Amino acid sequence: MLYSGDEKRHNNPDLAYVDADFIRGGGKVTANLQTLLTDFTGKADQLKENVTLVYVNSENAVYRLKSITNIGTLTTGWKKESIDLSTGAKIGATNTLTGMPAFEFVEGGDTNSELVFGTATVSGQVLKILGFRAGGDRGQNGAPQGRFPLRMELNFGVRWCLPGVNANVGGKNHFGVYQANGTTEIIYVDNEGTIRMAVPAQNGTSSDYIAIIGSDGTLKKMSQTSLRSPYRGNFTTLAALQATPGLAGDYASLDTGVTTDAIGYIYDTSDNKWVPSSKKSASSFIELEGAPSDNVALANALGTKVDNAVGKGLSTNDYTNSEKAKLTSLVKAFSITYTNPDNLAKIYFKNATIINNIITEDVATLAYSLNGGTSFMPVTLPFPTNSTITIPAGTTVRFRITFTLNKTVALVYFEGA
Repeated sequence: MLYSGDEKRHNNPDLAYVDADFIRGGGKVTANLQTLLTDFTGKADQLKENVTLVYVNSENAVYRLKSITNIGTLTTGWKKESIDLSTGAKIGATNTLTGMPAFEFVEGGDTNSELVFGTATVSGQVLKILGFRAGGDRGQNGAPQGRFPLRMELNFGVRWCLPGVNANVGGKNHFGVYQANGTTEIIYVDNEGTIRMAVPAQNGTSSDYIAIIGSDGTLKKMSQTSLRSPYRGNFTTLAALQATPGLAGDYASLDTGVTTDAIGYIYDTSDNKWVPSSKKSASSFIELEGAPSDNVALANALGTKVDNAVGKGLSTNDYTNSEKAKLTSLVKAFSITYTNPDNLAKIYFKNATIINNIITEDVATLAYSLNGGTSFMPVTLPFPTNSTITIPAGTTVRFRITFTLNKTVALVYFEGA
């Protein structure tokens, strides 16, 4: 063994006494990653695992030798060690699509700076699990003068962006949530407070909840059931309405057709049924919800009222008894259809009848007989105004016509007074 003094120097104090290339474990320099794998394969004696550091010019980075056996393989033989805060910190492999490593933090925050964890490539598209990135140059997109806007990305099929400018929102600065394509917005809030959301793919159901902000500022939920309208709709049949469940305070309307008025109903929770919400007229005493035993007392009370009215000279009806008898016996209207060659018809009148109007169709002449056809009395056509034909009770009347030219079907319509 050759011993030397504690200190050795070059005769020229500005020059090194020995080169690091000839010291085991000393530092070295190479051109690029490819030469890193080839320059030192024949210099194993100069190398020392976990000690030898090599500066790679192309990468502006230092690599530490991990394994002499795997010196020709970058992933298993070398470990990147460089951290240069003057240009930024970079950790991870460079992505072939973005040209950026999986982690990068660049001093100054230029437009290419980003913080990305877990970069992956799917069908030619970069999906970043988490990213912070400049959203433009200094002072752009709502950032203060001299400050960079920040863009945040969270890609699981959706991208969050803060802030940004997009033609879809009129070029306004906004916070937006986009689909993975980066252009189709799902929801945004612009710098004027406007909120817009795309139409959801599926409508809500009665079992869903609605998010609300409480008076204490916390987010709360409200069920769809509590928001439903108490008006249950309009129904055309009472059966359909009664088949509809209700709650206290619910109301509905029932309209059975164009000739009837709509009636309001409310839900009676004690009886579990729909009941009219207002009084209605009744066609019988029972519909007034009185007991049949009450009829005697009601009749007596009404009788007293009638007696008092008659006693004061008031009539109990609008017609005399004789007039009522005429109304009872009156036949309001009837018609006869004749088919050629038939021209004779007969009708039996049980009650006395007064005919005050006759309308004919395809009839040339009309006559009637009250004596079984022995003689006929002609009828003037058109039937004169204020004319009448009186038919006694219990009489069979024969009506005879002649048809107009070339007609085989005729009609005679009789109307009572």
